[in-house]
Amino acid sequence: MKQIDYSKFPACEDEYKKIWKNSELQKNWNILYNEITTRRQIDIYPKDVNQILVADFSLLNKIYLDSKNLSSEEKMAAKKIFNYDFKASDFESTRTQSNLSAIKASKKYSTDIANFFITKSSELKISTCYYCEMNYVFPYKAYVYNKSKKKFEKQQKRMFDLDHFFEKKDSPITALSLYNLIPSCQICNSRIKGKRDIESIYHLDNENNLSDFKFLSPSSSYYDFDKNVTIKIIEKKVSNFSNLNNFTITFETSDIDCKRIISAFQLDERYNYDCIKLDSLNLLQLKRKCSQGRLNSIANYLTQNGEQTTVNELKNLIFNQNDMYDSSKIFAKLKRDI
Repeated sequence: MKQIDYSKFPACEDEYKKIWKNSELQKNWNILYNEITTRRQIDIYPKDVNQILVADFSLLNKIYLDSKNLSSEEKMAAKKIFNYDFKASDFESTRTQSNLSAIKASKKYSTDIANFFITKSSELKISTCYYCEMNYVFPYKAYVYNKSKKKFEKQQKRMFDLDHFFEKKDSPITALSLYNLIPSCQICNSRIKGKRDIESIYHLDNENNLSDFKFLSPSSSYYDFDKNVTIKIIEKKVSNFSNLNNFTITFETSDIDCKRIISAFQLDERYNYDCIKLDSLNLLQLKRKCSQGRLNSIANYLTQNGEQTTVNELKNLIFNQNDMYDSSKIFAKLKRDI
């Protein structure tokens, strides 16, 4: 629901590339790069593997689309090179006469990447799930028992998953790419999205297919859910606030890509949970009681009695507007829109 703003952390890409400083990633990529470009004479892929690790969304999109043209051996080689968390059983042997047979499976980089997002969480401003904005996602420290040392030690933990926008099994070359990783809650990543391909997640079919996903990913500079969607409370009956069934929280938009996002992450259904509706209705009631005219009257009264108070100060006091415009808080958009 909100865009990942990497501009607040200018050194992000350079810091991210340090994970692979002494790895054989470039050496192995050279083999696969030569194999792909020789067989098909294409110029989609950069020769420098670092350009893949920090590829912008436009390039990630092209690589994902071309993944369908990789041979089974090329795709297997890519899994070995860009190994996020593939197990040994996920790899098949390559023909011995192929140049790709020289590629050995790299270590899993999931832990290194997770540690990067944990240690850089403040710079990246990671706080709430980028897909639903319903759950906090942040690192924390906890005591964990170290079996070898036979004692408890404080370790960094995280309350977030790193979702692959382009699923790594479908697009293995982008499995380690920074802008393909979306900090998200477990509900969105594991229970809703899972390991399904992107077509089934966003309900695409042969008649309604996409070749450009730039409006769907929070890591894309084109993503603008906040601008294109308004969350509203619809009253089914005349204001009977005692019955929650009389009200529905809806996501209104004419944008087809935003409709896909709403449907994919079941936002309509999830936002209509009773406690969320109750909090939303309380805010709506407060808004109705505190009209602009009434706020002006209160501000004038306070000023006349020696309390210099502006209408904006009253709004902040009554509605806690600072939270509404703070993207680090859950349900910030819901509150803003109401």
